Amino acid sequence: MSFSIVVVTKIIVDVDPVLAGGDCEKCIKLPREYQLLQRSLTLQNPNQNISFHLLGGMFKKLTQVVLIGFLAWAYQTTLPLPPKVSGSPFGPSITPTSIKLRDGRHLAYKEHGVPKSMAKYEIVYIDDIGHSSHDLPIAIPELAEEFVSFDRPGYGKSDPDPTGAIESIVLDIEELADQLELVPKFYVIGFSMGGNMAWGCLKYVPHRLAGAALLAPAINYWLPGFPANLSALVNRQFP
Repeated sequence: MSFSIVVVTKIIVDVDPVLAGGDCEKCIKLPREYQLLQRSLTLQNPNQNISFHLLGGMFKKLTQVVLIGFLAWAYQTTLPLPPKVSGSPFGPSITPTSIKLRDGRHLAYKEHGVPKSMAKYEIVYIDDIGHSSHDLPIAIPELAEEFVSFDRPGYGKSDPDPTGAIESIVLDIEELADQLELVPKFYVIGFSMGGNMAWGCLKYVPHRLAGAALLAPAINYWLPGFPANLSALVNRQFP
């Protein structure tokens, strides 16, 4: 880029007394040298216009590329991560405290409380979403309770369940009880969102249950089929 510069060495001010109405301070003509200097500085070289045009086009294309890249990245963040199956190179390891289910998935579990040989009550504990098999209420040895907790499918070291259906998780619980050789009829306790699974056990495998308890369950008390006496009790407490 280049500019034409005119160096003014002498400025002569021409005054037209007629245009100025006799007042020389009202009308002053710009000297020719100053006009040439102003014109030379404002006129750009043609090559400069071409350069600015090319730079503007490159900047526009670069902006489009960056925008497309950002949108692609934002879309990728909305996709679920691929499941990490137990035993795969980047998945959780298969530990002795996991069973292989009917469809090849692994379900991790943990036993708490008294040994099986001393247990009077065998209980499957179903925890809330985001918890693991290590989370459990304090077991009281005097009650001779054996607790079995597990990592929900897709959490901890348990493989995800492609169906995500409550019935499928209930069948996982039944299979867990069978492989651990629990008594034919065992107890289930569901805490918070685990109450849905305990309710599912009552619906799908009632013949396997000795009893069920729901602790602070996250349920809809106004669902059709919910016991009317419980709905009435909730309505009185939370009008």
